[in-house]
Amino acid sequence: MINNSKEKTFAFFVILGLCLSWVIGAYGSPMGFPLEGNDIFRERSRWAIAFAGLAGIALLPGKSIFPRVPLILWICFGFLIIWGCFMVINAQSEMNIYRARWIMIKDRPFPDLPGSPVASATKKFTFEIIAVFLFVIAIVRSTESSIWKKILTAFALASLSVAFIGMTHKILGIDTVWGIPDQQPELFFAPYVYNGNAASMMNLGIIMAFSMALTDYRKNGTTRLFYLWMTCGAVIGIGIIFAASKAGALILVGQLGLFVLFEAKTLLGIIRSKRRRRTKMSLEKKMALGAAAIILAGFTIISTGLLNSRFQDMFEDIENTGEASTIDGRLEMMKLMVNLSTDTNEAYWHGIGPGTFPYLIPFYLKNRESKLEAVWEYGHCDPLQTILDWGYFGALAWFTIGIGGVVRGGYLLLKRKVPHDDLHLVKGIVISLIGIGIHSCFDFPLSILSTHLVAISLCGILWTIYRNQEPRKLGSTS
Repeated sequence: MINNSKEKTFAFFVILGLCLSWVIGAYGSPMGFPLEGNDIFRERSRWAIAFAGLAGIALLPGKSIFPRVPLILWICFGFLIIWGCFMVINAQSEMNIYRARWIMIKDRPFPDLPGSPVASATKKFTFEIIAVFLFVIAIVRSTESSIWKKILTAFALASLSVAFIGMTHKILGIDTVWGIPDQQPELFFAPYVYNGNAASMMNLGIIMAFSMALTDYRKNGTTRLFYLWMTCGAVIGIGIIFAASKAGALILVGQLGLFVLFEAKTLLGIIRSKRRRRTKMSLEKKMALGAAAIILAGFTIISTGLLNSRFQDMFEDIENTGEASTIDGRLEMMKLMVNLSTDTNEAYWHGIGPGTFPYLIPFYLKNRESKLEAVWEYGHCDPLQTILDWGYFGALAWFTIGIGGVVRGGYLLLKRKVPHDDLHLVKGIVISLIGIGIHSCFDFPLSILSTHLVAISLCGILWTIYRNQEPRKLGSTS
């Protein structure tokens, strides 16, 4: 039996490590039809997240028996869970995916009210919300001490692992994720089946790595740990470019720009201190740094070439056909989702039902004679798909959790309520969430469970840190 708090904390991080390894390693835990085999990975990920959340609640030290979850999170998650359960209880039908047949449900409790058209899909997603909420409660517990900073470290290292795994696949010429034949994506960056989602996960971690470096610099100066975190950030950055995701690369540039803008004073201080402390470096150190620089430069050149070819393909597509197929297709899907969300006979205020998008969208495309022909498991615009799936009130709950967390983070920084030692970390969280928020407007990173989990966890940290402190100036935003 574990009694010591340090041992309990260590046990939690072992469980967290195993959870993240599975959630990320299982193709990022995407959403998909059961026939494609992806559904089983996401289902197991839900159980892993729920177990990790319960472990955090039970093992992490806190000020009370149960973590003090902010009321706003209780309201938002509570509504999502209740609404999901109602849609299952009042489900209109079920779908036999193997025969592509709808099975109507008789004797509905409230026949005049909305219900899920695919009861089993909504049931799974409702459990997913419960699992994620348990994990967020564990995050709340971690903010009662300094453990949340170690969780940020775990997230940054998870992003680093994605960069290493993806680059290893590319260098070795492995044609499929983990070399498994039945996973044949056209554009993948292991362990994700879609390179854009891998880039999103790495974009969540790269600013965290750089923020860790600056945090260590504030405390100890330019130590080995500072250089280690800076190197981790550089490797993740190369991984993002190596993934050859056009959107991921643009988000990377934007995030780095914000990081330099927010941390200009600290970065200039590091440069000036380096100039003042010019010390002789041994031959061994010079050789090691030179070798590392050559390796990083080589990877950068290779990855930049891969990314450049993606942009060239898009420009050639525009030149030959007069349109960019990927962009035009997404705009057409966005238009369809807007129309369905405002149609009183379709989704309207109540939504079509959580998790039912990939089941229903083929019928909508056919019935409305859309130009889109491919199979769409995601809407490629998470905010619009959220409105379509969850309805107006459900979407409002999600936006409150996400956008509200960023707003509170900005409020803490502007009102100087962040301690000096945590300034860089809080800035890093805000920048990372802004990045994935923008990316989600024209892609689907938040529909992938692994990136969704990390993003919601970062929102949970911003919602709960320093809530029990007096409203006084704790630090500077400089």
